[in-house]
Amino acid sequence: MSFRTLLAVSGFVTTLFGGQAVAQAGAGDVTFEVPVNLTQLSANISKVAVECAVANHPSYLGQPGLGQSRDVIKGRGELGAAGGQVSGTARVTISGNWKPGATIYYECKLVGFNKQNVVWRAFHVKEPSDSPFHVSPTPEPIKGSFEWSLKEAK
Repeated sequence: MSFRTLLAVSGFVTTLFGGQAVAQAGAGDVTFEVPVNLTQLSANISKVAVECAVANHPSYLGQPGLGQSRDVIKGRGELGAAGGQVSGTARVTISGNWKPGATIYYECKLVGFNKQNVVWRAFHVKEPSDSPFHVSPTPEPIKGSFEWSLKEAK
């Protein structure tokens, strides 16, 4: 069985780099708002999440096994799936202690929850075609940086 997943990758990229997705919600907070539109998902996928990590150095991001630490802070925004579809905006708020003017690096990725195996995993085209996590095209992690300030971003 093969699952073909359609996804609004361009909206994800545009929103993150268009300046609308990164908003400083208050002292020590950053919020990512990511539109998600997936169709034709496996019936075993009950939730989809956008997972984001922020760090004060880009080399700290994307390292397997690197959990929450003082150097990397993570957050997740979840959306429910029904009938093989997910449509909505995932909001990920991460709190940290950053100095004004500091450069903050971020990475966000799309993951799904398989209710049958009770596991979260990233979607990928290299998964076997009968895997609930097999999607094409594969949504690449979104990476970038911004300068932290105490005033709200517009």
